[in-house]
Amino acid sequence: MVSPDERSVYVTSTGAAGDHAIVRFDREPSFPKTKITKGPKKRTEKRKARFAFTSDEEGSTFECKVDKKPFKPCTSPKKVRVKPGRHVFKVEATDPGGNTDPTPAKRRWRVLED
Repeated sequence: MVSPDERSVYVTSTGAAGDHAIVRFDREPSFPKTKITKGPKKRTEKRKARFAFTSDEEGSTFECKVDKKPFKPCTSPKKVRVKPGRHVFKVEATDPGGNTDPTPAKRRWRVLED
């Protein structure tokens, strides 16, 4: 039997003496890997940026953030508008099992003054 969170498997066994036992096997969760496939150049004059991203696990959902703002649900492609200066875009994938990439993908870029 598999546990509801899919992190353990339970197996029953009968020993030679007729005793019964339950054995639990735990597994380490696998985490999706998030990758940014498209984004702005490192230095640009454009205030609008478009990011494309993927996960190595099918069915993953994503959360994105720009600079110090909190993560919010997003989809690829994600368009953002920023002011001149340095910026960081981060995106993290969560697989259907609820495991979130512990190392979000990130892209740094700088918007130059007009």
